[in-house]
Amino acid sequence: MTSLPTLLARTYERAPRGIKLGLDRVHAAIDRLHHPERNLPVLHITGTNGKGSVAAISSLALERAGYKVGLFTSPHLMRFAERIRINQEPIPDNLLARCLEQALEHDLTFFELTFVASLIAFQEANVDCAVLEVGMGGRLDATNIVESPLATAVTRVALDHTSVLGNTLPEVAYEKASIAKPGCPMVIGTMDETARKQVRRVAIERGASPVEHAEESPWGCIPMNTALRGKHQQDNASVAAALCFHASRHLNQLTLEHVRDAVANVSWPGRMESINRDGIEYLLDGAHNPDGVEALESHLRSRGVDPESTALLFGAMRDKAWDTMLDRLRPIAAHRFFVEPNGRAPVPPESLCAVAQGRLCSSVKEALNDASQRVGTGGLVVICGSLFLIAEARSSLLGLQLDQIVAL
Repeated sequence: MTSLPTLLARTYERAPRGIKLGLDRVHAAIDRLHHPERNLPVLHITGTNGKGSVAAISSLALERAGYKVGLFTSPHLMRFAERIRINQEPIPDNLLARCLEQALEHDLTFFELTFVASLIAFQEANVDCAVLEVGMGGRLDATNIVESPLATAVTRVALDHTSVLGNTLPEVAYEKASIAKPGCPMVIGTMDETARKQVRRVAIERGASPVEHAEESPWGCIPMNTALRGKHQQDNASVAAALCFHASRHLNQLTLEHVRDAVANVSWPGRMESINRDGIEYLLDGAHNPDGVEALESHLRSRGVDPESTALLFGAMRDKAWDTMLDRLRPIAAHRFFVEPNGRAPVPPESLCAVAQGRLCSSVKEALNDASQRVGTGGLVVICGSLFLIAEARSSLLGLQLDQIVAL
C-alpha cells in the first residue's frame, strides 16, 4: 500500500481546484463504491456558524449512549485526520491511508475526496451512525448525497461566502435549508427572522418537518451547563439536544442524560479556547465572519475585560468581511497586532492597520511574543479572524505538530 505521506501529498494536490459545488462527481464515486452511505443512520448539520459545535456535541452524546459514531467535519485545525473521527478520535493512519487510496481513484475535489474517504472509513469501521457537517452551503455540498438522514439541522444563517451562496439572508438560507429531506425533521436554530422564515419554507416545500428547537422539542428547551464558552453555545446546545431527540426515535439507547453529559464535557479546540502561559491568557476563537465576531465580542464584554490589558492578534482572508470584523473588535483591545496567516490570499497587515491602528508583525510567533510583552502578567491576548491563524497560534503555544491547512 502507498505510504500515508504520499497519499496526503496527492490529496493536497487537489486543493488548488478550489470549491466546485455540485453532486455529480460524488454520486459517480459512491456509485462505484456501492454506496457506503446507505443504511448508515446520519445526522446532517449545516449553518453559517455553530455547526461544528453541534456536530461535536451530537456525536459525543451518541458515543455516551454506547454507539460507535463516525464524525465528519471540516476544515481540520491541526492534523488532517481530524476531519474523519470515530468516537471523537481521528482515525488511525493505516485506516486513513486505505480510505484515501480508494478515494483518490475518483475525479473529486479536495473536499469531496475527504468526504468520500470518510464514508469508506465509516463503512470499514462498521460504525453504528454518523454525524456529518456540511462544508459550504448545503444544497450543492458533497455531503448532501445522503438521501434519508434521521434528522437535519440549520444552526444559524448569516452572511458568509457571499460570492457563492448569495448576498442576502434569504439566498443563503435557501442554500442551507436545501439539505431538507422528505419526512425528515429539520431543527432550526436561533437566527434572523427573515432567514428563519426562509428555512421553514424550504423545509416544508421539500417535505421535511421544521422544528423550532427551543419551542417544539422536549429536549431542546431544557437549559444545560455548557463546556464551550459563550452565550451562543447555549443555542448550539439546544440545537444539538433537539437533533438528538429526533435521532433517539431510531437510536433508542440515546437519552437526555447522554446529551447533558455531552454538552457539559464536549471539547472543540480553537473555539473560544483559553490557554494560559506564564500568567497570560490566550483566548483563541475561530470567528472569521461578522456573526462569529459578534458572539466573541459579546463574550468578552460579558467578562468585563479591560481594553488596556487586552491585546488583539488578528489576521484574515481577503474574501471575508475583515473590515467589519476588525471595526467591531477595535474597542475591545487597546493593543492590536496584525499578521498574514498562512493560507489563501490573506489580507495585507497594512490594510488592517488602515482600519484599526496596530503593529505589523512578520509571523504569528512574532505577534504572540509582542502581544504577550505588551499586556504582561494578568493580561489577555485575543486571537481571531481565521482558523489558519488559530492553528498557527495553537501550534506555537502548545508545541503541536501542524499539518498543511486547507480552507476546504
